[in-house]
Amino acid sequence: MTPDIFINGIMPVFLMIALGYGLKKSGFLPLHVWNPIERLAVYVFYPGFLIPAIWHADLSGLSAGPVSIGVTAAMILSALLGFALKPFLRLSGPTFTSVFQGLIRFNSFVFLPIATAIFGNEALGLAAIAMSALIPLSNMASIMVLARWGELEGDNQPDRSFKAIMLRLFTNPIFLSCLIGLFLNATHAPSVPFIDKDLKMLGDAAIP
Repeated sequence: MTPDIFINGIMPVFLMIALGYGLKKSGFLPLHVWNPIERLAVYVFYPGFLIPAIWHADLSGLSAGPVSIGVTAAMILSALLGFALKPFLRLSGPTFTSVFQGLIRFNSFVFLPIATAIFGNEALGLAAIAMSALIPLSNMASIMVLARWGELEGDNQPDRSFKAIMLRLFTNPIFLSCLIGLFLNATHAPSVPFIDKDLKMLGDAAIP
């Protein structure tokens, strides 16, 4: 990794994270404001970045199969490692669910800008394919582990039904953004200048 990639690609991401953490800890904004801000970022700003980035990415030289198989295999191995270590960690059920999710979940807010900084805009196509494979798998695995080892009762008990898992998956804005972007890319949908401009303004608010 060159100093230029670190300074211009990775540092801005972590500086934004540090700034957000500092603002929250300082009480600059009331605590009740942060959840709506997070929701706005995930459901509005981030799709504004992700959809056009995938839509206009050059996927002609990429192979979806090997990428999907590779990242899926890596996540499955991570999950199996977690299950294998559970007897030795001596953790309570709820604590193990947190450790397990830490093993298999990833932060796309960090992943995408760093991947773009290191590999360029062409990495967005590969990143979209990877996320489209990983998000369903991580969601289903997390729900099943929470259902098995979580200590939630009553209305908070996780629903293990296939319908509930699919509902959670297809209401995930990041997953939906990947699907929309890939569909627009595959169908060679033409750009609409004013829509592109609006999406760019939203996307600029999402990613440093």
